[in-house]
Amino acid sequence: MIPRVTLALNDLTGRAYANPECDNYVNWYLVEKYKELTYVREHIPELLPNIDPDTTASIDKEYQAVKASFQKPNGDLRSSWSGLDLAERAAKTGFADTYKLINPLSSVFIHATVGGLARHFDTGKDEDRISIPPSLKYCKEALSGGHVCMCRMVETIAQTFAWTPVHSIDILGKDFNYAWAKVS
Repeated sequence: MIPRVTLALNDLTGRAYANPECDNYVNWYLVEKYKELTYVREHIPELLPNIDPDTTASIDKEYQAVKASFQKPNGDLRSSWSGLDLAERAAKTGFADTYKLINPLSSVFIHATVGGLARHFDTGKDEDRISIPPSLKYCKEALSGGHVCMCRMVETIAQTFAWTPVHSIDILGKDFNYAWAKVS
């Protein structure tokens, strides 16, 4: 669920706050390539002869061209394409309620917190062991969260490209409500 929320927020942030945020979203790829190359240089330099020198020069040059956009005031590189964290981006794009619903639940699973691990226990079967997947537990939350994110991304694409979807945003919203209002 987190990647879906993040992707939806990335789309919404780019739409709501055009350049430089949208450019930063695209240019972050150059930072990622540079970080990978830096890792190879520092930890597995024996791979460098297998990488075309023109490629490494291009990665270095492209990174230098965008580096300033991603630096903190102290000169360190920030950890994300955006200067805002996910919660701040959710608030700025009108996505705060969805974020507050989806993020805490999925975050405990992704980060394997004690609470997240505890949710894998089915005390009706065995109180001392984690249940063996697959399980339908939390499917509603995952699917409804993915569905709302997809609706918001369709809306973003429609507004960005002045495109009218076959099924209007209003219809997609009604479909979402129909699909999930009665699911327990």
